[in-house]
Amino acid sequence: MPDWDKAVIRTRRIRTRDFLLNARKPAEEGGQGLNMIVAANSAPWWPWTKPYTHKYAHPAGLGILNGEVICDTRPHKAVFVVYEDGRADIVSSVPESDYRSIRVAASGFAIILRDGEILEGGSYEKEPMPRIAYGLSEDRRYLYIVTVDGRQKGWSLGATGKETAALLKEAGAADAINMDGGGSATLCYWDEKTKTPVTVNRQTESGYQRPVGSNIGIYLK
Repeated sequence: MPDWDKAVIRTRRIRTRDFLLNARKPAEEGGQGLNMIVAANSAPWWPWTKPYTHKYAHPAGLGILNGEVICDTRPHKAVFVVYEDGRADIVSSVPESDYRSIRVAASGFAIILRDGEILEGGSYEKEPMPRIAYGLSEDRRYLYIVTVDGRQKGWSLGATGKETAALLKEAGAADAINMDGGGSATLCYWDEKTKTPVTVNRQTESGYQRPVGSNIGIYLK
């Protein structure tokens, strides 16, 4: 990394709303020309050291886009996967033999809901804090993305991993994965009327949005 000598460059940090905007930008203008309607931050990443202004990142765990491995730090703990045939799953690990059949893979901190049972998670899931988590219905037809504001007195102190799992279970998820929360947690959707991305959660009272090392988007064909 040009600004950090302890890891290889994998991604450039970008705000989730800008990730959505860039995806929607026409290809002739340097974008991807995708009709992206939802974007969310995903995998945790490093470096996370002072002064916290590194331009580049190394996402944790397994990251794959269209069969290309972006990062692969083992052991995998929790991975959200979408296969080329459209199947989606939340798994603890992915065998290397499956990599080429994966459209998208993004790692999280822990699986917090499995077959409808709320799980303990790890140390990252213990304290109330801002959260973002993905959930899948039992038949894998529905994806749920939940954000919880936190660390803001008089507004919201946040949620634990168990509380976040309970929200997803109530929404209809059977399995869920806790992604990179804290000040990174961001969920946006495209407002067709105003032609702008709308961020549904509040990271800070000032409205500041952190550039993150990994995002995931949903687009319509």
